[in-house]
Amino acid sequence: MAARVFRGVGVQRAATRLASLATAYVGAFAVLWGLGLVVRGWRGWLLLVTPLVAMVASRLWAWRRVAVEVGEGALRYEGALPGRDFEVSLEALEAFYFDRTLPGAPLVLVTRGGAERVCGELSAEAARALAHHLAGRGVPTVQAMRAS
Repeated sequence: MAARVFRGVGVQRAATRLASLATAYVGAFAVLWGLGLVVRGWRGWLLLVTPLVAMVASRLWAWRRVAVEVGEGALRYEGALPGRDFEVSLEALEAFYFDRTLPGAPLVLVTRGGAERVCGELSAEAARALAHHLAGRGVPTVQAMRAS
């Protein structure tokens, strides 16, 4: 069977995170403005806007790598940060579920021994497609606790 790739962070999640970043940045600028540290000229505006553009660009670059690849014998998850990457053999997968107690209700993979791996940055649509694919390969679904 050929490898299948499921990718994406979701437009709503990405827009929310970028909006919160921009809001915090504009708030910090407002504090500086209120303290009398006024931006003068195009060089001042360039110095002000460059870090914001750099932060947005770095987040977009990092989100580009969010993906799950299901190959012959393994499932590989690549998060926005390389430290969140993991690989699980398909034989070690015991079940999966959507954890509604976590923000965004991410897909959680349960491996032998009860260890859980969260695919937290994957978009809801890609997570549903991955869950459907895993169910087709015979991985059972477990019922998770509901958020109160």
